[in-house]
Amino acid sequence: MVEKSVYIKVPFAFLESRIELNWLEVYWGLKKKIIAPEFVINKAIKMVETDPNTSDIICSLAFFNKDNLVEIERYLEEIIGSQLINLKEDTKKLNDKWVYILLYYFYEKQNYFSFPLKIDDDTCIFNIFELIDYVLSDFNDNEEGYYIPDVFITFYDYSTKFEILNISEDKMIKMWEESLEAMRNDYL
Repeated sequence: MVEKSVYIKVPFAFLESRIELNWLEVYWGLKKKIIAPEFVINKAIKMVETDPNTSDIICSLAFFNKDNLVEIERYLEEIIGSQLINLKEDTKKLNDKWVYILLYYFYEKQNYFSFPLKIDDDTCIFNIFELIDYVLSDFNDNEEGYYIPDVFITFYDYSTKFEILNISEDKMIKMWEESLEAMRNDYL
């Protein structure tokens, strides 16, 4: 399955001052194509600049070329090491955090997107709620046994049909805000 989030990348500058990500979370975001390789490099650079005891592997990562995805992933796997063993168990927690990050990013940048937004030859998105549905459908996959976190279920369900249900956009944004607030302490 090609992740739809490949079309939306959460920039390092947005997250760096808002949400702390460990290397496993960064690895997951990169594998899900929610962040670009530059994000990984920028995180490594920031660590080198702020911590004189940064490991050699992170120092090396700071000098990688963004086009060298295979090497970046290999170094990340080395950094997170034994955490890869438990990756299957950590999937829900990692997905929950990235769902929160995406919804938070879309909320903060909702006026940044101009609609209709052409994704590819077959897909055009007409509002922010369609964009949310489009991207978050990656996380609502029966095959992988993962679903949207409970706190977002009502919002997510309504976002897919708010026009049909005749729910105002203002009410949808309020629901979105409340969903984010309910998870804020878990991820900020």
